[in-house]
Amino acid sequence: IYIPNAFTPDNNGKNDRFLIKGYGIKNVKYLRIYNRWGNLVFERTNFLLDDVNAAWDGKLNGKPVDTGTYVYVTEMSCNEQSFIKRGTVNVIQ
Repeated sequence: IYIPNAFTPDNNGKNDRFLIKGYGIKNVKYLRIYNRWGNLVFERTNFLLDDVNAAWDGKLNGKPVDTGTYVYVTEMSCNEQSFIKRGTVNVIQ
């Protein structure tokens, strides 16, 4: 599993989305991203790794979020077992 710690949602075609990559994972049960005040800014449920359509584009309600650090929590399943990963991602505008 590779979960990046930064991305640049500037629509230049490079590193524009926060995307979990890897193999061996059956399903991502959820991905939630919170701002520094603990407000949910993004949530996606039941998707596969490497799914660009499930990735976060750095927007909230159609508007770019502020540059800064955001907290993510994700639950994934592999071999009938689930596990949770937590971390931070930096949005660089």
